[in-house]
Amino acid sequence: KPRRAVISRFTSSRLKALEPQIRAIAQEIMQAAQGKDTLDFVDDLAGDLPTAVICQLMDIPRDMWKQIRDWSDMQTSSSDPDLGGSEEEVLQASIEMGTYGFELACERKDKGGDDLISLLINQQVDGELISEAEFASLFVQIAVAGNETTRGLISSGMYELLQRPELYRALEAAPEKLPAAVEEMLRWTCPLHYFRRTASCDTEIAGTPIKAGDKVVMLYSSANFDEAVFERPMDFDIQRQENPHMAFGHGIHLCLGANLARMEARIFFEEFFKHFAGVELLHAPSYIRSNSIHAFKTMPVHLLPR
Repeated sequence: KPRRAVISRFTSSRLKALEPQIRAIAQEIMQAAQGKDTLDFVDDLAGDLPTAVICQLMDIPRDMWKQIRDWSDMQTSSSDPDLGGSEEEVLQASIEMGTYGFELACERKDKGGDDLISLLINQQVDGELISEAEFASLFVQIAVAGNETTRGLISSGMYELLQRPELYRALEAAPEKLPAAVEEMLRWTCPLHYFRRTASCDTEIAGTPIKAGDKVVMLYSSANFDEAVFERPMDFDIQRQENPHMAFGHGIHLCLGANLARMEARIFFEEFFKHFAGVELLHAPSYIRSNSIHAFKTMPVHLLPR
């Protein structure tokens, strides 16, 4: 039920109104990075934008932004010994984050605010208001989903451009080509490998019978290289015209923040090209150890000033 309320926040007109805010955040991140000799592209550049955007949407106080990101990372990267904690610590992070969301929901109930929390907690869905407890769970889902995946898209996308300097320079010279390039980054890097669903009825896929109640794993990162769907799937083609990738899922489970993530990535690269003359990898990035998350945990770089 709450999906409808969230979707209403991400209509094209609302996203267009958000663009100046997102651009201002991106510019602030670039300016903070200027003058630093070396930095971690994942943590110091790609990671700050999605956290800031989701926190602004929810009108979360700025002094809590880092905490939101830490709680989120603890839950998405718990399988990596460098990033995650014990099962107890991961559970504790989820509880603390949900409790914080619950407190915000209680504060904003019936206050008439325009932020995402106020919109959700004060909106009727099928004649019922979302309870503060339901919102606590929803708060964790939105904050976590809006964090790791977009960071992965931006950092992995940049890495692919750095492997092909001619593509980097082509986008730098013609940033209007970024929307198609972002779609190819999504197809190629696919920030989430898979999701599992439960079949609601008997069916058949490619000759394989599936019964109602069967657990089905959907490997998005495999679908994105399906030679029956994509022409030259093993080519990283930033001008690909037909690109029905599965990076955001499909159907009723399509990612709510898909167009927000696209906008964040486009604006990030536009501002990066304006602020820096180039970027050099200092050594190969390292991946998060995870079966589901497909992203780098570190990518040390040297930025070339304009």
